[in-house]
Order: sequence, then C-alpha cells, then structure tokens
Amino acid sequence: MSEVRITVGPKSYTIGCDPGEEDKIARLGTMIDEFYAKLGSARSTSEANNLVFAALFMADALEEANAAKAPSPSESMPGGDTGLAERLEALAERAERMAVALEGGEANA
Repeated sequence: MSEVRITVGPKSYTIGCDPGEEDKIARLGTMIDEFYAKLGSARSTSEANNLVFAALFMADALEEANAAKAPSPSESMPGGDTGLAERLEALAERAERMAVALEGGEANA
C-alpha cells in the first residue's frame, strides 16, 4: 500500500492508496483544497464542518456537470444511473468518515 500526503485547508492528511494511484490521489486532494478555499472567511472553527461544506460544493459542481451532459428524456434509460448514485453514496460515506476522524483528532482517513 502506498501513502500520499495531501493538504486541505490548514491540515495535512496521509491517505493510503494502491500503488500507481499516488498522482490521482494528489490531484484529487488539490481539487478538494480548491473547493475548501471557496469557504473564504466563512470558515467554521470545526474542520469537520468545513470539509462537509467543501464536499457540498463538490457535489453541487458534479450535479451541474451531470445536468449539462444529461441525455434528453427520449434518450434516458429507465431507472437512471445507478453507478452515479453508488459513487455519490461512497463519496458521502468517505466525507462522513473524514468528519468523524477530524472530530476525534485523527489525521488519517
């Protein structure tokens, strides 16, 4: 297992990943930090809250991007995109684990 150190806001986190995934994790960490920076002076004293807001900004951007490329109603398939729902659920669970870890004082997620 490889490890990558990312910085989001004022904190750094060591993230475990598969070998070869280091660059991707670093890029994703940079993206999270950019969304975190959008909080500006509205940051909370709770890092967990700040990370949740950054995740909400990211989810909003993802939703807008998906809406922009959504097929017309005649092209859409019944049942919707379950893969997207599963990925969003996994992201939400990861954000929740990170929030819990931050509240507990852990630096690893």
